[in-house]
Amino acid sequence: MGVAENLDDCLIVEKEVNSLGHARSYKVDDFYFDKGAHICHSKNADWLEKTEAIEKSNKIKSNVSNFYRGSFVGYPIQNNLKDLPIDIRIDALTSYVQRPRSYTNICNYRDWLLYQYGEFITDKFYELYTRKYWRTPSIEMGCDWLSGRLIPGKDRTVVEGAFNSISSGAVFAEYYYPKFGGFQDYFSEFEVGKNIQFGSGVKEINLEKKTIVLNCGTVHDFDRLVSTMPITELIDASNDRFLLDLKTKFFYLNLIQTVVKVRLSLEIYQKVNDWFYVYDEDIDFSRVACMNKLNDMTYSNSFVDVYFQVETFRRNDEIVDLDAIEVSVTLGLQKIFPSGIPEVRDIRDIGISYVVPTAGIKEVVVSIQEYLAKFGVHSIGLYGNWEYVWSEFAFKNGVNYGSQLNG
Repeated sequence: MGVAENLDDCLIVEKEVNSLGHARSYKVDDFYFDKGAHICHSKNADWLEKTEAIEKSNKIKSNVSNFYRGSFVGYPIQNNLKDLPIDIRIDALTSYVQRPRSYTNICNYRDWLLYQYGEFITDKFYELYTRKYWRTPSIEMGCDWLSGRLIPGKDRTVVEGAFNSISSGAVFAEYYYPKFGGFQDYFSEFEVGKNIQFGSGVKEINLEKKTIVLNCGTVHDFDRLVSTMPITELIDASNDRFLLDLKTKFFYLNLIQTVVKVRLSLEIYQKVNDWFYVYDEDIDFSRVACMNKLNDMTYSNSFVDVYFQVETFRRNDEIVDLDAIEVSVTLGLQKIFPSGIPEVRDIRDIGISYVVPTAGIKEVVVSIQEYLAKFGVHSIGLYGNWEYVWSEFAFKNGVNYGSQLNG
């Protein structure tokens, strides 16, 4: 988006018919829901100023948990072993103190997990959740996406958390969320007055001839092409043999998002977290956000209609069956909140959401970007760089690219 504002001689190719991709929200009943999990926990003054986050938002103290075998457990799991049965605590602590102490042999995400938490916590919790969320074994994933997302193991904290309540170990203690309109409201002013055209997808990109054909039949010539399309879609559009040979190395997650209303007693609602992660293998979905809490709503009546944003993932090489997922979401929420009757209000396949950071994929991306640059094509953005980053970094990267390309 920052690129589009500055480059008069560039053709901007967007993934969808809107310019904000997943920074979009949609309304169901009285709540706005975001295309994925979105909150603002940035401390970057420039980002907060540009998005007017402080003025537009409620500031909320972070309240996060995990659901495991019928109970809610503190987040992160390794710092809240006290919430688990004594036999599990003993096994977890024993494995933790016996974990590998060398940092020199970490080649993948599983190696990192074993080094940080030990084999028991890795296999019973992180590996299990990784296969549910990322739909990929941890041994096949890299480590360059972890910074700021997962909390390293600290001896005193892990041991103390096995017996006592300790201060929150969440990556962020508080966050902002818009008062109106969902996460999209942060960017509502950016499109105003901009010459951005929507309405047709990309059918073909001819690298040699430097032409782009839209689904509507319109043909554009370009000297420089800035693409925020997913690399996989850019490869398909180019039909270039070198690129096609590399496409099989890319995996991503399709997000199936379900909006569910559950009427709960005020007592139960007050115990519901802003969002929670689900470890149980017999529950298909991975993460649940309570939109009432994200909107900082309080109640005094006896019962509350609670709206949950439920996230289920399927990798791009898996089948998406919305009917089956809707049933599994209903059954899963009944297990978590047995006193409520889940009512599905909306279900949709959001499509590509998170790129899977497989080991070695960054080197492949660099080789593709260098190849495309020879034809004046710049693959940028979350999906163009194929990186797992927060919104503020994706925004900053766009602004930086605009400055670099304008030289």
